[in-house]
Amino acid sequence: MDITNLLGEFGDIFLNAQHNLIPFALALLYYLTAFQIIYALSTKVNEIPFVTVFHIILMASVWRIMILYYGKITKVLYATCMEIGLKGAGFNSNNLKFNPNLLFAKGYAIINRFGSEFKVLQGSTYGYAVAWVLGVIIVLFLALNVFIFLLEYFALMSLGVILVPFLICEKTSFIGTKIFQIFVSQAIRLTTYTFLVSITYKVLDTRLEEIKDTQSAFGTVLSLAGLTFLSWRTPDLIGGILNGTPSLNFSHAWQNAGNLKNGTVAGARGAYSVGRSGYNIAKNSPDMAKNIKDKFINSYSKIANFNRKKD
Repeated sequence: MDITNLLGEFGDIFLNAQHNLIPFALALLYYLTAFQIIYALSTKVNEIPFVTVFHIILMASVWRIMILYYGKITKVLYATCMEIGLKGAGFNSNNLKFNPNLLFAKGYAIINRFGSEFKVLQGSTYGYAVAWVLGVIIVLFLALNVFIFLLEYFALMSLGVILVPFLICEKTSFIGTKIFQIFVSQAIRLTTYTFLVSITYKVLDTRLEEIKDTQSAFGTVLSLAGLTFLSWRTPDLIGGILNGTPSLNFSHAWQNAGNLKNGTVAGARGAYSVGRSGYNIAKNSPDMAKNIKDKFINSYSKIANFNRKKD
């Protein structure tokens, strides 16, 4: 199955979920509005009741409009972020399709070009085979990363409508404000991903004419690896931007590899310790058996002597 068609099917499912949740979100808004009016009138006795009720109803009307037009708001946000990312990379919105299948197809076409240079009986062409294997893995990971991001984006943006009603209630407003955090974080991520994918297309189109030897083939793989690393670290980078501490350096590329190495070494040491302990037990088992036997004989002798004296 085409991965783009699969993404489209998931998008339709999430869109239907958004439409199904809108009536539920409106009903929840009405109940929370009534609760907030009762709560405000019972706790804010020093304020003018008319002003308090009017303010609550006014805000409820604002959130109701947001719920009713939630689908259009998310579409405008999506188109705007895409436009910003494309413009930043020097593309127009009409000459690029942001889908993982096209990304993988373009990448595989480039990689397969120098992969076809590999000849089994020619040792000088083995470098092309290594570059081809690495390139396929990198492009596949990049396309899969974009696919997962789009699924996450559509899911969060579709289900986020249920958070809007909580904005009306004073005690639940902290839940409702999460919708704005989702909007900001996903908008920045979408813009960044669009920018990186656009650059990837440009790199692939340029490398198509430059691949002439093994060195240029590995240069292409290295370029794709760098862009894949950036797309992989995008969530952490966006989190750093939102927290005011953006950080992205080469050490992150080896962080997970270092954790894997440490885990492997610790496991090997544990296995060695267990094996060593088993070896020591097996080695000392004759002495242990002899000690147990001697202790048993001594205990039996003491009991026998005690009974003999008693008789």
